[in-house]
Amino acid sequence: MNLKKIFFQISACTSIFLITSCQKDFQLRFSNLYTEDIDSVLVGNKTAVFTSIARQTKSSYQSIKVGSYNVVCVTKSKVRLPFNINLSGRSGGNRTMQLDGVGSFVVIEE
Repeated sequence: MNLKKIFFQISACTSIFLITSCQKDFQLRFSNLYTEDIDSVLVGNKTAVFTSIARQTKSSYQSIKVGSYNVVCVTKSKVRLPFNINLSGRSGGNRTMQLDGVGSFVVIEE
């Protein structure tokens, strides 16, 4: 009886380890195609912070976990642009958050 219980516990722990080890972080950056420079971009509760992104440039990559995040972009003139992003999947990889000239926001898989 105890042997079955121990085997079940080992199997459960191994399964949990394998599932969590397959989920990889994403590499996230911000691309500014907006009409003015961006002062800061806050992803989640300071999960990722991008600062001083000039027009027509991209930030460096930052590591971020799978999940849904609120994003707030603040321009140099202090205009706040709120968005939501959802990073899902187990493969990880590179993603670019892009803000275009009319204020549209997309996440691009690279």
